Amino acid sequence: MENYIVRIYARDQEDPGKVTGTLESVEGETLQAFQSLNALPELLNPDTTPRPRQADD
Repeated sequence: MENYIVRIYARDQEDPGKVTGTLESVEGETLQAFQSLNALPELLNPDTTPRPRQADD
């Protein structure tokens, strides 16, 4: 199991999904910033996010 620390620094009162914060991986010793709650799952599961398609040669 991976452990994370999520810090929320600011939240827009008119748009609760608009937040500013950081996601810290305890084991990986990484720190990533985010600006919306929608970005948080993408940071937690980087392997499941869609990747841009590469053009065929």
